[in-house]
Amino acid sequence: MHHRAPGPVPAAAEDCRVTAELVCDGLHVHPAMVRAAYRLFDRDRLCLVSDAMAACGMGDGEYGLGDRCVFVREGRAALADGTIAGSTATLWDCLKNATAFGIPLADASRMASATPLRAVGERPAPVREGEKANFVLCTDSFELLDVYA
Repeated sequence: MHHRAPGPVPAAAEDCRVTAELVCDGLHVHPAMVRAAYRLFDRDRLCLVSDAMAACGMGDGEYGLGDRCVFVREGRAALADGTIAGSTATLWDCLKNATAFGIPLADASRMASATPLRAVGERPAPVREGEKANFVLCTDSFELLDVYA
């Protein structure tokens, strides 16, 4: 962004039809930029996405990404030249990171669930007694305890 030539981010923020995606893996986007995007787009126009590739959830090693070799070291997926090549983070990891970066849990949860649904023209199912629902139960530190589906 530049004060005389703002560029695509402010243009997208001004257009209420735009929903932005944010890779919140701790590598693609600096935490300060995560907070700035949250303030600019808010929870209803900002989706958490993982950019996960074949090495998602795996340990260090070599993995394929199309016809390219990706090297994973300490959770960072990169091509031989060092270019970031996708992410090894799950959406759950991105949710944890978003809250660690200062986004309230309720908003981060919405950004990982309801907002992406609305972006593709779907609506989250209402939570009502006797209806099907999907929930996760976790501790305050995001240790997964159970999944209800």
